[in-house]
Amino acid sequence: MFSRRVLVALALSMLAAAATAQQYPTRPIRVIVGYGPGGVTDVIARIFADEFSKRLGQPAVVENRPGASALIAATAVKNAAPDGHMLFAGSSTPFSPIFLKENPIVASRDMAPVAMLGQGDWFMYAPANLPIRNLSELAAWAKANPGQLRFSSPAVVNTMLFSVAAKRLGAEFESISYKTSDQTITAMLGGDGQVTLNSVSGFQQFVQGGRLRMIATLSPQRSSQFPDVPTATEQGVPMSNSLSFGLWTTQGTPRAAIMKLNATVLEAGTSAAVQERVRNIALVTSRMSPEEVGKLHDSDTQVLSEAAVIGGFKPQ
Repeated sequence: MFSRRVLVALALSMLAAAATAQQYPTRPIRVIVGYGPGGVTDVIARIFADEFSKRLGQPAVVENRPGASALIAATAVKNAAPDGHMLFAGSSTPFSPIFLKENPIVASRDMAPVAMLGQGDWFMYAPANLPIRNLSELAAWAKANPGQLRFSSPAVVNTMLFSVAAKRLGAEFESISYKTSDQTITAMLGGDGQVTLNSVSGFQQFVQGGRLRMIATLSPQRSSQFPDVPTATEQGVPMSNSLSFGLWTTQGTPRAAIMKLNATVLEAGTSAAVQERVRNIALVTSRMSPEEVGKLHDSDTQVLSEAAVIGGFKPQ
């Protein structure tokens, strides 16, 4: 009798899950972005929001809620109804306890991972008019010009990662903060910065125009787009980290809804049109299960925690 009841309960549970998957979504989906319009995070969120609208039978709209290192956006999703109709798109580490002292969010604990929208490479850049073509020459320049190496930083995570490389190169530097990546490019071109760390987006035209030079990538292997740029590890500076733009929702959201979203992202990611749009912002689509997204978050958090210790960073 007991086993029959268990079987009946399991069958009913499976039917309920199937019904949830078929019914979801029942109203418009809101994709929350923690930064303003036009940036890489905003663009990739809109690419997949378009796909949700096409494939799920409900409109999907992107809402920009900038501020506090995306904490405002992440908090909105964390506190939403657990039904999968509000999603967070972007990096899941800027609002972690590594950076924030008050009300931080640990994404893998406080939200539910859904899918990976896209990934990209970190590159280190130097002005082309300086004799800096690799990390050894960067260290040599810093040694020959004490107190003059300025790092153009659009965000604390960029500075943290560079601090690891600088520590291992024995190079002292001053970090100069800017509000946007465009401002860091202007500083580099104007001689106010000698090195920066960022994605390809926004920088590629200046590399191709011969005004900036890629001197390293932090990825575990060379980029397929820029195979001539050696990794930091190849250059004797062991470190590895990539840019990741994930999709998250509220804890407690039914598994069926999460898996329907994940399947939609994976299916959309095979589209040549979507792949081209993602490549235009120097990213690639990535096939990950929700569990793999969570594990990648934990791995990135470990890397950044170590970088914070090396660079002496404290949560603000």
